[in-house]
Amino acid sequence: AGALASIEPLIPSTFDRHVLGDHSWGVTWWHAPTAGSSWPQFERSGEIDAVSMGMPVGRLGVRGPAALARSVISDGDNLADILPPFGLMGVEGSRHVVVQQDWLGMARLFVGSNDRHLVISNRPSAVAHALGSSDPDLDGWSSYVTAGHFGGLSSPFRGVRLMSPGERLDGRRDGSGTWAFSSTPSNSVERVINRYRASPPALDELVDVAAQALRDVAVSVTELAGDRLALGLSGGKDSRLIAAAFLAGGTRPAFVTNEDTIAEGETARRLIAAFDDLRGERLDHRLVRSGSAPDVTAVGLTTRVARLQSLYDFQFPSSYCVRAAPSDRFPATASPVSVTGAGGELATGYWYPNHLPTVGPVDDEALQREIVSHLLGAVPGPAVAEWVRADQESRCRGLMSEAHGVGLIGLEVLDYIYLVERMRRWSTSAYSPSMVTPFLSPDVVAVMFALTPHQKAERSLHSALLARLAPEWADIPFVSITTGRSTATRVWDGDGLESLCDLFDSAQAGLVPLMSRSFVEGCLLGAVAGGKRQTEKTLQQFAWVAVASSPTPWSLDAPASRLTYPKVQTAMAARDRSLRNARRPWKRVKRSRVGRAIARRVRWR
Repeated sequence: AGALASIEPLIPSTFDRHVLGDHSWGVTWWHAPTAGSSWPQFERSGEIDAVSMGMPVGRLGVRGPAALARSVISDGDNLADILPPFGLMGVEGSRHVVVQQDWLGMARLFVGSNDRHLVISNRPSAVAHALGSSDPDLDGWSSYVTAGHFGGLSSPFRGVRLMSPGERLDGRRDGSGTWAFSSTPSNSVERVINRYRASPPALDELVDVAAQALRDVAVSVTELAGDRLALGLSGGKDSRLIAAAFLAGGTRPAFVTNEDTIAEGETARRLIAAFDDLRGERLDHRLVRSGSAPDVTAVGLTTRVARLQSLYDFQFPSSYCVRAAPSDRFPATASPVSVTGAGGELATGYWYPNHLPTVGPVDDEALQREIVSHLLGAVPGPAVAEWVRADQESRCRGLMSEAHGVGLIGLEVLDYIYLVERMRRWSTSAYSPSMVTPFLSPDVVAVMFALTPHQKAERSLHSALLARLAPEWADIPFVSITTGRSTATRVWDGDGLESLCDLFDSAQAGLVPLMSRSFVEGCLLGAVAGGKRQTEKTLQQFAWVAVASSPTPWSLDAPASRLTYPKVQTAMAARDRSLRNARRPWKRVKRSRVGRAIARRVRWR
């Protein structure tokens, strides 16, 4: 009852609700009235009840969730050909239940138990409430503070874990009404990444496999989505390649580009125009801005963070607090099927540093430094407590050993950690049942791990696939993370700086001690001068842990003392005086004939 009560305030009245069970077991499932595709989220067929979390993209011709659940229950089908995220629960009468996780473990299925109960949910807070405890998992939160996500199998709540990749939970009920559960682990990730590594085919053959896999995904998505398909198109290489695969297969989705970074919008326009000119077709293309200041700051920073944490059970990246505030409930209707280019970084050595060779061995100490730099890069090292940093660096060493254990060496270890940590736990596509990630097709992942580090650094797969699927796009430069300026809102805009100062004064217990108080204070003062990227990242993370602490029993906070914001106001006043003084000589220059000419030239440029 406590678990359901914790969820009900988030559920719109339009949602469908399905309830199964009796005195010894139960399933409650809410979902939007339409699934956003031809694939239902709940289906009953004979004695089989099926709950589908996501769409079975990659498997063609499947007849529905109940048929899929029947194959999982009776044949041991492990769904290894289906793209993450995907989870399935099949209930056979009132005597047998199976829960199957996708091969990467990206579906958000959490498990917890005590002496009497086993609880499974896609919301970790529901598991915690059902078991009568909602204490924070400090190991999980230490990972969140440093990495920006909950690492490994951790969750925000103690005693609640994420199901592991490919894991299967199998429950059977005996004559007395008692349930016995078994958990079957899987080496599904190892099987996928080592599919071609033992004897790698030539590059042309790998390109053939990847091209066919992407075409199959396009066909599968079209089969499931019909004409309700939106595809993100940025100026980067990954979304471009996915778009090319769909267009080459004859699909014409609606394209959407976020132009908070101006260069993204400009490049996307060039891509659409090039296709229109050479093929004589008009593609549907929409430009949006998700971080426009008036839209974002219309709702205060603390409220934006609190709503994100409520909707996503604390798991969303804190960087989304500079987007427009979501509703305080789930969307009343399901989103249309959309496609993301996330995961393509595995084919380009995204985490490979310039100073390490792409050919030959790599020293483990140098590799450890790179793992720490990338995985624990959500904030600068001094921004967290020393024990937090030490624990997470130890976790990084464990991940490196894990990668070695599946046969990966050198820079390949970085790709492995990107897959099992950044994609599995951080990527936001894990939170939407209607979002498809084609680069996570098992065949495509296997191809990416079969490439040599040198081939990845040279972008060999992307170049070959683009030349084959959309040659008119091959010569248009990619947008990188450093290309162009961004118009997105900063965390201190609107009421942000004042709210951060109030949180700093009031939130001093709970999760807040995971971060360094002196470093955060320095960032608050640094924000006055505009703030560097590391300053903003630190303040986003601080806002997240402070708000997570404040409304829960995790914190014993006092009201804000209003000591910090006056210091910031003093610093702002000093900055304004400095800017006024700096302008005075320029005003005198502009009064002269030469000065006016210079001013006109500057304005023109």
